[in-house]
Amino acid sequence: MYDVEGDDKGKIVRHANGGVQIKLISNKRFWFMQRIELNQELKNIFRIVLLLYHFMLLLVLV
Repeated sequence: MYDVEGDDKGKIVRHANGGVQIKLISNKRFWFMQRIELNQELKNIFRIVLLLYHFMLLLVLV
């Protein structure tokens, strides 16, 4: 489990129960990480849509 808190000095704490706590330098960095993940998901969706479009176009031309 990951607990993310902003406005810290940035450190990773491992707990005895196996959990890991990540403290990031700022909330902006956490937001940036979330945005990168969202952009990757949107790119994957766009690739799937583009692939389906090309497949449909191929069916129309054949």
